[in-house]
Amino acid sequence: MKEGVAFASLDFTACGNSEGQYVSLGCHETQDTLEFVEYLHHNYKITVFALWGRSMGAVTAIKFADMYESDFSKM
Repeated sequence: MKEGVAFASLDFTACGNSEGQYVSLGCHETQDTLEFVEYLHHNYKITVFALWGRSMGAVTAIKFADMYESDFSKM
């Protein structure tokens, strides 16, 4: 992290290289995002997150930010 910035990405269920039957249009993807962020926070001590999503990922990022904004110092 030469610049102090790390990048991590994930494929939601049934997207990209991930297994699964269907996309839940933000319902389960928001929980998946929370678990991913918590994993990065607990294992890598990352405390500031920037979320970016394209298409359904954008919906999930907006929903996540709305639901969990008070749990994070910055987004």
